Amino acid sequence: MTLLCPQWFSVVSGGFGIVPAYNWMKSIPIIGLVTYSSTFFTIIQHVTEKLPGYKPLLNIGRFYRYFLWFDRLSAVLLGCMLIYYLQEKTIRPKIILFSGLALIVVCDSGIIEDSLLYSIVHSTWHILVWTYLSRMHELYIEFDLT
Repeated sequence: MTLLCPQWFSVVSGGFGIVPAYNWMKSIPIIGLVTYSSTFFTIIQHVTEKLPGYKPLLNIGRFYRYFLWFDRLSAVLLGCMLIYYLQEKTIRPKIILFSGLALIVVCDSGIIEDSLLYSIVHSTWHILVWTYLSRMHELYIEFDLT
């Protein structure tokens, strides 16, 4: 295992989810809890994932597929919760959710086959999503969108 393998980008960028999770715990705890769980499953999924050109950082056999589905389900649940709680009050969460799902399809469909390019695109997606969630919380507090 090398310390600079491509999936480390996804692992580290996935961990940035603790920032919006911590912020949301103060105002809408259920969004904070789902964000924490999404962060956890993202990190575990990327540590155990098996892709062409990847050697898993933690080999747990066939169980890595469960973490993949938990990661996907927690991301979809988080998106749906944001739409439910924030609805049309902020930066069009439905468009962001659709864009995020489209990028997941691009990354998971095999269109991007190079492991380094996949890690860069996927890490960028993580950073954008976590930044968006942090910004959504700032707007929620700033405009008191309750």
